[in-house]
Amino acid sequence: MRRWLWLMGVFVWAGVLQAQDRTEVKPDGTRITTHQVPLLNKLPTACVALESKGGLATIVIPADELDRLATRDEKALEGKISRMDFLASGRARDLLKLLSTERDSRGCQEIRGPLPLDTTYLIGWFLEQGHAEVFTHHLNLPEPFIIVRHINTPIFGTEEFLLQDGTEIWGYGTWVS
Repeated sequence: MRRWLWLMGVFVWAGVLQAQDRTEVKPDGTRITTHQVPLLNKLPTACVALESKGGLATIVIPADELDRLATRDEKALEGKISRMDFLASGRARDLLKLLSTERDSRGCQEIRGPLPLDTTYLIGWFLEQGHAEVFTHHLNLPEPFIIVRHINTPIFGTEEFLLQDGTEIWGYGTWVS
């Protein structure tokens, strides 16, 4: 009996692992990778909020993390951090320029106006790393996780950030190398 329970546990665990990160390759070479990302489970004390794609949800990111990225000294960074960290620093500064003095119902400072393209990548990074919260407007409750889908063709790709029901709340195109 114990052996049977142990074996069932192994099968369940294998199914969970497979469901978390799936890759599908289409006949035309398109590669689709999907995985779940757990989100923050506690609202940061200081936060920044922006509307999702289509206005279906609010994305909340920690203000201290955004400030930390934005306040790096560029001259001290040369050669000491990765290119991605350097780009994130500039993107964070651009995002902070869009902060309004208004706060949303959770007390988060709101981002207003159209986002520069580069800042959309930073929001995607926060979502993919699980350093954000997402509140859907129809329930006004935090989502426990999002689904991240990477779609890569031989030349172009997209990053999609989806709710549990498959609704896209964020996304952008990428170059595939």
